[in-house]
Amino acid sequence: MNVRALVLVLLLAIGGFGTYAWTRYQAVGVPGRPHPEVVVSVAVQEPEKHKVTPAMLVAAEARAKRPAPPFEMIASDGTACDLAKMAKDGPIVLVFIKDGCPCSVSAEAYFNQLHAAYRGRIRFVGVIDGDRKLARKWGALNGVPFPILPDPKLTLMQSYGATNSAYVALIDRDGQIEEFWPGYSASMLHDLNAKMAKLAGLDPETVETPDAPEDLYSGCPFQ
Repeated sequence: MNVRALVLVLLLAIGGFGTYAWTRYQAVGVPGRPHPEVVVSVAVQEPEKHKVTPAMLVAAEARAKRPAPPFEMIASDGTACDLAKMAKDGPIVLVFIKDGCPCSVSAEAYFNQLHAAYRGRIRFVGVIDGDRKLARKWGALNGVPFPILPDPKLTLMQSYGATNSAYVALIDRDGQIEEFWPGYSASMLHDLNAKMAKLAGLDPETVETPDAPEDLYSGCPFQ
């Protein structure tokens, strides 16, 4: 075989391998990495998956203007949390958290911001689906500046009707649920800001929500 023929054979072999490799990539992607089409599919589908449904809205609205289920618990930082006693000092924002849920992590940044804006004037309390050790770990990882109540058996969550993470209850001085949101969004955060300031007799602070979803989003279900 002369040199020209050998080069031709090599070019054909390289071309054939390239075609095969591209076909395999289109079919299964690169081993150990998500296929590009799968990534796009997830990016498109996930927002719809976590949108608050009409049924969730109706159920949450039915909880408002009713007495908040009482609790006396020890938080992750050792704080004794008695709803009746805490409510006498002012409004309480109760945030429901699910370990491992990206929506809880995303929403927490805004609750931390609100807590900082009203530090010492409005109380925030978290509730997580795990024990005290997990509550401390989650709080440390996400810079949570307020106590988190461990609720591994979901007893408190179920009493409030919090079926998914990122639910939020605003409780007034009389121990009544002023508002109950089944998720968070930019408009919900501004609504929470205005309502809790009003309950506390304060002027609303500024809350920044540049990356918050426009639609009301919830998180993963508690199970």
